[in-house]
Amino acid sequence: MMVVAPGRTEMALAANSAVFNVGIALGAAGGGLVRDVATVRTTFLAGSLATLVASAAAVFVMSSARYRPNA
Repeated sequence: MMVVAPGRTEMALAANSAVFNVGIALGAAGGGLVRDVATVRTTFLAGSLATLVASAAAVFVMSSARYRPNA
């Protein structure tokens, strides 16, 4: 955070916390919607699919040429 926004660590940490909490809320809402229209097993399968997509996105971002954690 301090590399991305030097001198604005409070704002960067607040934004990070807000995005984290929005992700939790969206995940809970999505799981609830899947559960309302499908079985419990389908909810687990949807969660597995979301995990695979998130993992693939993380690998893609970390392997891209623009990602430089210590730059």
